[in-house]
Amino acid sequence: MAHGLWWGELDSDYVKNAGDASLPPIPIAFVIRQTYLTLSIKSYTSALPGESILETLHAHPVTGDANLRYAYQMTRRANAENKATLGYGDLVLGGEDRELTGHYWTNSPSSGRIRLMLLTRDCNDIRSFEDALRNKKRLELKSDSI
Repeated sequence: MAHGLWWGELDSDYVKNAGDASLPPIPIAFVIRQTYLTLSIKSYTSALPGESILETLHAHPVTGDANLRYAYQMTRRANAENKATLGYGDLVLGGEDRELTGHYWTNSPSSGRIRLMLLTRDCNDIRSFEDALRNKKRLELKSDSI
């Protein structure tokens, strides 16, 4: 089961100019909505939302390993950019369905790694990076007070 609010980091190999250092890890939230028949993924960073256009949760018949594979689109409209970036991700579901780790690739071109931990299965009210961050902080406060 992958349904829920996931939080983690995206490590990009993107380098603006030859000789520049790579970017620091980028905080990222995934909102995965899963029913018996459907699956959708919304990703949020502080700069850019993304949305899956094709997705599958595949369990290997022999090993039982579960892979979340998806194609996604991010549309940039800031600064009159009006650019669509397409990409593909392949994440392994592990840690008793509480961890997602793997790689992504884009046509920008960039690629990198994503590491996510499940925060909560309740994700109905998450529609932005700010919503995800507020929810993360609320859950951290709740666990600190226990």
